[in-house]
This record gives sequence, structure tokens and C-alpha cells, in this order.
Amino acid sequence: MHMPEPQAVTIVGISIALHYALALINGVLVGRWISYINAIIVGIVLQALSIFVIYKGGPSFFWGCAIFLVGSLPGSSSINMIITERFQPHDHGRERAFMWNYSAMNLGNIMGYSIAGYFQLLNNFSKISYVNISLMFIAFILSIVYKSSLGDIYSTYAKLNLKNRVFGFIKFTMILLVMVVVINQLLIYSVLSSHIIIIVVSIGLALFLLYSCRGGNNGGLMFIVLAIAYLLFWSLYFMIPTGLTLFANYSTNSEFLGLLIPPAWLPNINSFLIILGAPVLAIIFKKLGKKYHLTAINKFIAGLLYMSAAFLFLIIGILVAKFQIVNLGWLILTYIFLTFSELFIAPVGFALVGKYVGRQHQSIMTGVWMSMLGLGGLIASELSKIVKISSGHDTFQMNKQFLQLFIILFILTLIFSTCLYLFNSYTNSPRRTRLKFGNRLTAMKP
Repeated sequence: MHMPEPQAVTIVGISIALHYALALINGVLVGRWISYINAIIVGIVLQALSIFVIYKGGPSFFWGCAIFLVGSLPGSSSINMIITERFQPHDHGRERAFMWNYSAMNLGNIMGYSIAGYFQLLNNFSKISYVNISLMFIAFILSIVYKSSLGDIYSTYAKLNLKNRVFGFIKFTMILLVMVVVINQLLIYSVLSSHIIIIVVSIGLALFLLYSCRGGNNGGLMFIVLAIAYLLFWSLYFMIPTGLTLFANYSTNSEFLGLLIPPAWLPNINSFLIILGAPVLAIIFKKLGKKYHLTAINKFIAGLLYMSAAFLFLIIGILVAKFQIVNLGWLILTYIFLTFSELFIAPVGFALVGKYVGRQHQSIMTGVWMSMLGLGGLIASELSKIVKISSGHDTFQMNKQFLQLFIILFILTLIFSTCLYLFNSYTNSPRRTRLKFGNRLTAMKP
């Protein structure tokens, strides 16, 4: 598209943000006006249609991206709700189911990254549309075949009669059309839009999270603390398609063990390890949970420590290279530790909604939870702008800026993991436990 790097990074950031932030709207509509599985089918059809529009180029590119984003909207959150509905709030099998689901999603990621990397080497993305359409057709057929077994169980939609379901589908379709028009404008004016979305989504998230903590509910307070940690994780994790992609393009030799590795292939490390690690970690969590009472906050602390180690490797790599071309091995180590971080936080985070939120609010709160990924994508794109790509691509100067960025991220993760540890120690301290017990006794007295 011959865009300058800052504009390209902004468009990637706002695309990630819209994909996840609009999941909040999906959480409000899906399960009420349309079933979760029907929403997935509609999304697949829209994504397939968007491919034809995207490759026309020019202004059609933004229209195609808008249709694609609206089509991708129901996917992840609807799948998460389909899983959530099939478990009771205190069923520990839910977390294992999300681990397996996360593993399967990353198998798809490996396919996507591998195909994209191949066409990136050719510097030709036009023929990838045929692959996209074929995969979407397979997804469409599978969704139709298994539609009856993936139907809604507890949602509002499950209780509606045929007339209200048809009326709800019409309203859902009209809102999607409006969203396509709005998203098209947001993509065209991406720089201004990114700042507006950060403000709006931040306010919306704060209100929803405060609502979940109303009445002094300790579970609600824990939910808010973990939500903040979750937002921090994704804000730094989405440096992969923004800041780390720039680092791979301009500051590494793109070779490892004599092989030329395009940047699009590097996330395969992440996906491959998740496919192998998620089921194994689900079994480990089950055993450790019974023996050591391993909680979600313990897993979040471990995940943030792994993330701090990931950015530490980048700092070491730049210093060892003396601000010149960095060996790709340091970036590969970063991807490995970011994967460990993701395994301890992402699937566990999805399972928290089913644990801390009542069934009547789970669909909306799943949308809120997904929208945090969107806000994280925008924050990542803003952080990536710390590095100014010069026309001459001065590696020494860029690596000084990358070093500054990675040090900031390393310190942030260390500080927040320490804060989580202190919060966990305080809430589980013997004195606080005695106070709670004393309050209960006082409340029981006539």
C-alpha cells in the first residue's frame, strides 16, 4: 500500500482495537437478538465477502477492512460464550476446556502465519485471497453441520419465539450495516480515531468494572484487579504485530541457523508452543490446584514475570550487538517467553468471567473482557510510536529508541507483578482472615 510506517502501525493498532473493543457490542446483541452459533455463521459470510472488496484497492480497501472487522466481531466472544454456557460457575473443567480451545485456536494461527509468511517472501498477497475463501468455506460448512449441538442454552435468545427471533435478526443486521459505515471512517482517519477510542473504551471499561464491584463484593474487587493486570498484559503482548514487527524488520538479520525467516513466521513459535503447552498446562494446573491451591492471581503473577523476562532478552540482545544488527535468536527467545506469559494469563482470563460474573451478565462481561484486548492493541500501537523510523533507517539510532522502549516495558511488568503479589499477600494475610471471621461472628449476634 506504500504507507509510511507510523500510519501502517496506527492502522494495525486500530484494527486490533476495533476487532476486540467492538466485542462489547457483540456481548450486548449476541445471545439476545441472535444465537451465538448464528452470529458466527453470519461473521464467516461477511469475512468471505470482504475479501473481494479488499483486493480492489484504493478506497475499497478501507470498505473491505470494515466489512472484515464486522465479520470477525462475533467469532471469539461467541465461541467463548458457547463454552461458558456448558459449565457451572464452580466447575473446574471450564478452565481446562478454555485451555484446549486456546490450543485449537493457535493451530489456526500457525496455518495463518505460515501462509502469510510464504506470500510475504513473494511480496505478493493477491493470491492469498483464494486460500482465505477456501478456509472460510470449510468453517461455514462445519458451523452448519454442528449448529444443533452448539445452540444457546441459558441466553435470552434461547427463550424467544420464532417471531421475536426473526425480528431480532433484522435488528442485528441493521446494526452491522451501520457499524460498517462507521468503521470505514474510523480506518480512514485512523490517527484521530485511535485517540478517541482509547478514551471512550477506557471510560466504558472503568464503568463496567466498577459495576461488577458494587456492594463491596470481594469477588468483584478481585475481578477488577485481575482485569487491570489482563489489560496490561495485552497492551504489552500486542507489541508483537506493532513494535516487535518493526524491530524484526529493521534491527535483526532475519536469519536463524542459516535459514531466512520472514517476520510473519515468528508468531508460529508462539502458536506452536501454545498447541503443545496449553493441554499440558491444563493438566498441571489441575494437579497443582488441588495440592497448593493455585489461584488465578498466582498464575497472573507468574505470567507477568515471564513477560518481564521476554523484554529483558531484547534489552540484552541490543546491548550485546552494540546497537547494531541484533541476532534473531534474542527475538526468538522473546517469543518463547511471551508464549509462557500468554499461557498463564490469556485462557485463565477468559475463564474468570464464568467464575466471578452471574449468568445474566456473562455475555456483556465477556464483551467487556474482549474489549480489553482492543484497548491493549491501541496502547501497544501508541507505545510503538516511541521508535521513530527514519528515512535512512539508521540502525544505531533506532536501537537506542528500541532499548528505551523495552526498558520501559520490562520495568512496567516487574512493578505490576510485584503489586499483584503484595495485593495477594494482603488479601490472604492471617490478620485480614481473622477480621473477616470476626465480622461474621458480629453479624451473627442478635
